[in-house]
Amino acid sequence: MFDRTQKNSALEGSTSVTRELEWEGKDYSYRAITPPRSDHTSTLLILGGIMRPLHSWPRLEASLAGTTRLVFVELPGVSGKRTAVSPFTWEFLLGATVNVLDSLGIQHCNLMAASACGPLGYRLAQKHSRRISRLILVGAPSRVVTKETEDLIHHMDRFTALMPTLSTDRATRKEFACIIADALTLSNQSARRRSTMLVALALRHKLSTMPREEFEKYVQYHQDLMLGRDKEIIPPGGIEGVPTLAVYGEHDGITPPQSGHELAVEITDCTVAVMKDAGHMLHNERSKEFADLLTRFTSDVSLVGLPYCTVFPPRSEP
Repeated sequence: MFDRTQKNSALEGSTSVTRELEWEGKDYSYRAITPPRSDHTSTLLILGGIMRPLHSWPRLEASLAGTTRLVFVELPGVSGKRTAVSPFTWEFLLGATVNVLDSLGIQHCNLMAASACGPLGYRLAQKHSRRISRLILVGAPSRVVTKETEDLIHHMDRFTALMPTLSTDRATRKEFACIIADALTLSNQSARRRSTMLVALALRHKLSTMPREEFEKYVQYHQDLMLGRDKEIIPPGGIEGVPTLAVYGEHDGITPPQSGHELAVEITDCTVAVMKDAGHMLHNERSKEFADLLTRFTSDVSLVGLPYCTVFPPRSEP
């Protein structure tokens, strides 16, 4: 087991611990940031995607780590350094996530699940509702299939066929990076904030320089779990007893705000927030506003009248 502890002076003396775990023979890791003088009453478990998720949320760390214990999870099989998982299943990933909570002795926490990890967070709140105090879904898919999603499926299939030469063919790799990055950030061409363009450029670079084995796992995760009308992305049964905030960018074409409204039908206490002038990568495009929204929700502060988002309160019970 690998265990690395270090002080993080940039986060006001917080302690950062990275530890490796094993689940069903597959290794994976988590990173916990604990603020000074913390009594651990407020913990936010973050399922932040599948591209190097342990260090992909620096702006959120800077905003929240001084007051909240943050736990980032890198799921089994998603890193190029990890043992391969084939095929990915939601049940396997759910067990690995619960294992993180058990390893840290966490009985109750807030949970944030973003993008491709949204369905995993949904399942965790559904099956272990007593352990989840609040759920935040960020750009999480529903059963809505958009034209942009269909296009993404087509491109993923195409690049999978080119996999043997993708690591050495710079032109094809650059094309892949531009298509995927633009789909996640520039789905709607009216989203022209400078921050959005910068996020798109950074994501293109990240995808174009991703090691081949990491790229293969990125594609496999989506093909096994996410892409296709036959996938059970969101399980039936809904969620009860967990206050939920579903956050979407108003210009997101991959997971449009309609996805949040669809999820809200099956979650008994779900608020939908649509971030203005933002796309799928809203946590980077509007990082300060995103952190403020999370802080308000997890602190039970009203979301009414916020200038940066449109809020739809939970549906009324019949």
